[in-house]
Amino acid sequence: MKLDLILKKLMKEKNLSFKQLASMSGVKRSSLQDWGQGISPRNLDDLKRVAEALNVDFSYLIFGQDAHTKQSVEDVLNSIPTKVIHSGWAKVTIEFPDFKSLKDGNSK
Repeated sequence: MKLDLILKKLMKEKNLSFKQLASMSGVKRSSLQDWGQGISPRNLDDLKRVAEALNVDFSYLIFGQDAHTKQSVEDVLNSIPTKVIHSGWAKVTIEFPDFKSLKDGNSK
């Protein structure tokens, strides 16, 4: 779900106008209106303040996931398949796509 839809949904649920949300969050009303029209925020700190004002997790505004379904960044990164190519004092992993299987229409 996109930020503009999530923002509008939350504002509707909480019966808030852009002016009210701007007052609650300290973010300019014009910025909030831009977000509501699909323009991406330029300042993540503003996005965090809006999340706090709406009493939702920051990731909910970005991804639209409920708190019980959200994954931590670490969980997402750990779910990405990797191959260990060297281990020593530092572990480095790099994922190389299997282009042959992609070309054949198979994916891992």
